[in-house]
Amino acid sequence: MVKAMGSSCPLDMSLIPEVFREGAEQAWMQRDVAQILCYIDNLDCLAFVVDNLRSLKIAGLYEEALLDAYFITRVNHHRWELGALQMIFEVADRKVMLGLCEDIPTPLPCTIYRGVSGRGRNRRVRGLSWTLDFEQAKWFATRYKELPSPAVYQYTVKDDRYIYAYSNDRQEQEVVCLLPRHAKPKLVWGTDSKR
Repeated sequence: MVKAMGSSCPLDMSLIPEVFREGAEQAWMQRDVAQILCYIDNLDCLAFVVDNLRSLKIAGLYEEALLDAYFITRVNHHRWELGALQMIFEVADRKVMLGLCEDIPTPLPCTIYRGVSGRGRNRRVRGLSWTLDFEQAKWFATRYKELPSPAVYQYTVKDDRYIYAYSNDRQEQEVVCLLPRHAKPKLVWGTDSKR
């Protein structure tokens, strides 16, 4: 455990391999959260942020850490319950997050797309990661050939309060959007998993 800057709140480094902890401690003292995340398997970065939510909030680094951890993963966040992912973003300061990332390149209202596959709760039509590009969503829907029922859903965002982040770092035009409860994404390609 390393004390948070200017507080008695410790930083949990249990997800950082022992060999990298000294470097992570130095990065923490320099407020370099991106460097700390480089010492962690990228599938565990989000867990590190959650484990250290309080310390990161106190240090004013939570939103930066969350964005880095969310976008750095090499696959997706299927290991996380959708409600947990939503909570992780809801406790963030949305305006701070938007200030840390690229501006969404299209005015509202805008149409976003989500590629899904599989059946049941793993399908996640209401997930957080969407794209502005229909073809990119189609690629996400079909990239795991062993999963049945690939499909693309669309939703038109009319209110920016549901958008938490935008990144085109991977040329995916990714929009992090927490859909309102009343939202009903529309199937625009593929099949509904119930058919």
